[in-house]
Amino acid sequence: IITTPTVPFKARLKSNPDEQVVCSNPSLFPDQALVLAYEEPVIRATIITPAAYTGDIITLCQSRRGTQEAMDFMDNDQVLFKYVLPLSEVVTDFYDELKSLSKGYASLDYEPAGYREADVVKLQFALNGAPVDALTTIVHRGNAERLGRALSLRLKDALARQQFEVAIQAMIGSKVVARESL
Repeated sequence: IITTPTVPFKARLKSNPDEQVVCSNPSLFPDQALVLAYEEPVIRATIITPAAYTGDIITLCQSRRGTQEAMDFMDNDQVLFKYVLPLSEVVTDFYDELKSLSKGYASLDYEPAGYREADVVKLQFALNGAPVDALTTIVHRGNAERLGRALSLRLKDALARQQFEVAIQAMIGSKVVARESL
């Protein structure tokens, strides 16, 4: 089990809406009740790929919450895409999937594009009710349950069995979104 890389998120607090707090550590992420809005870093990505992989590349970028800015056919066989993508979606395994889908032919170049408002939550994990801060991560609300289930299953497979039942829980605040028993 490897912890996911984190990116710095910004939060505008209700107590002072003009000030933004930068959160690089998920365990220090401010509670949702105290926050007006969260912002996540985004990148402007340029992808060049053979035309045969166009559909797969579009599907990949859309599944990573990307916004297409441009799509240009450079010649009969090359397509250039410009996307705005959340940095948190790119740092995990985007490049590996891009290369896999294009059989190694696609190229990726990107630059920072600032921050944009996002619906993100803190996904926490607990073993037998005890929080495990090292596994805490910030994810988009739409992906939280799927990621919680996937990591709970991986933890179940990775941890050694005990003489008693161990509860593995993925939580958003106090709400359990996934649970496995070891």
